[in-house]
Amino acid sequence: METNFKHYPIYVKRDGQDWQYKTDIFSDSFENAKKEFAYNITKDNNELSNNIVWLTEENDKVKETGWYDLNYATPELFCSEKEIKEGFCYWNEDVYSWELRDIEDESEED
Repeated sequence: METNFKHYPIYVKRDGQDWQYKTDIFSDSFENAKKEFAYNITKDNNELSNNIVWLTEENDKVKETGWYDLNYATPELFCSEKEIKEGFCYWNEDVYSWELRDIEDESEED
């Protein structure tokens, strides 16, 4: 059975270091891979942080639904639900950066 899924590699680096391959997302398109990357990276961030919480416009009376950082006097939007649904391919937090790469784009540059 043939599948249209491709692998899209995720790289991570710490400030001052080189990018290192971490894992792949398997998806039918780069657009869908970006959505999965956005969902996974923000979910992981919540599980590993005590100060990031999901707040909604309806229940919490914030301006926009999304992940909020509670390290401030008033919660600060960290990443909106809209951004997650649209997907993204780059994430930076503290000294770490993650990047989802489209291997077809890279091969076109060569």
